[in-house]
Amino acid sequence: MARFIFVLSSLIIVMISHLVHAHSYFEGVADIVINPHKNRLEIMQRYTTHDLEISLSRKYNKRLSADQDIFTEYLKQYISESFYLVNQGVRIELEWVGSENGISETTIYQMNRNISALTGVTVHNQVLSDLFPKQLNRVNYQDSEKSGTLIFTASKQEALIAASISNP
Repeated sequence: MARFIFVLSSLIIVMISHLVHAHSYFEGVADIVINPHKNRLEIMQRYTTHDLEISLSRKYNKRLSADQDIFTEYLKQYISESFYLVNQGVRIELEWVGSENGISETTIYQMNRNISALTGVTVHNQVLSDLFPKQLNRVNYQDSEKSGTLIFTASKQEALIAASISNP
C-alpha cells in the first residue's frame, strides 16, 4: 500500500510539473494591412483565449469566459485600451468588426476607412503584457510600399512604422 501511495504521489507530481510548464510561452500576432481593393486598413489579431480570459477576469474583477455573451464587450474595451494606432499625434479610430472567441484562440477584427498608407503610423501594443511579463506580441504590417514586422514586449509597447529605405 505504501508503494502504491508513493507511485501515485510521484505520478501526480510529474503531472502537475508538466501542466505548469505546458504553457511556457505567451505570444500574440497581429496583421495590419492596407487593402487596396476595399480602400481600407484591416487589422486581424490572434491571442490565446485562456490568456485573455485570465487577463479580463483580473482586470474587471469578475469571472469571464469566452463562451459568455458579455466576454466580447469586455474584450472590445480591453483591446481599445491595449492596442491602438497613432498618426501625426492623433489616435486612429479603429472600428470593431468582430471577434471569433474559440476554445484555444481568439481572433479580433478591426478596420479604418481613412488610412491609405502606414508610413509614420505608431503602433501601441501592450495586449496581455500587463499580466504576462514574458508576453511577446508580433505585428506584421503591409501596404503598397512596404511590409515588415514589429515586436512588442512588456518593456517595449510602441513602435513607429518608418518609411522604406531604398538602396541606390
